[in-house]
Amino acid sequence: VGASGEEAMEEAAASGRQADIEALVDRVKRPDCRLTVVHGPSGVGKSSLLQSGLVPALRKVIHQSRSVQPVVIEHYEDWQGELANKIKVSDELTDKSVNSSDTLISQLHDRDRQNLITVLIFDQFEEFFFNHTSLHSRRKLYDFLRECLAVPYVWVILSLREDYIHHLLECDHFADLKIINNDILNK
Repeated sequence: VGASGEEAMEEAAASGRQADIEALVDRVKRPDCRLTVVHGPSGVGKSSLLQSGLVPALRKVIHQSRSVQPVVIEHYEDWQGELANKIKVSDELTDKSVNSSDTLISQLHDRDRQNLITVLIFDQFEEFFFNHTSLHSRRKLYDFLRECLAVPYVWVILSLREDYIHHLLECDHFADLKIINNDILNK
């Protein structure tokens, strides 16, 4: 943990996680795997697998003449603001509109037109449920997930502790994720 770039990939390979990293990279290349859920017990190394293994591996991938750009979200109090900063929403937009889901979706469409594959990685996603206790605030993200999965060449990875995986059923119920057959737990 803490390594980056080539050093991180070497550590991941040495730890025996290379097969897991390769399996995740392969899922990003498959159109039927637009959403992936990584889950496991607390402390098993989900964040290390994603941030020290998968992210550097994805940065090297060219798929269908497109570069892959992973975007990691770790903080959920203002997930829209963090995402806007990481996908570099235009500075010309007002602060209020930068953080709107419509603006974020528009930016994801722009990235698609720039021949990029965007992989949104929501790490430690259980934190989202701690920060957003009302259904109203959660639905903003659920609706955003539905909209971003409709954007070509956007993939989503949710990583969370296994004791919070049941919360994803709420997303299935309220977001109408037809693109994944409304079966988030099977992903």
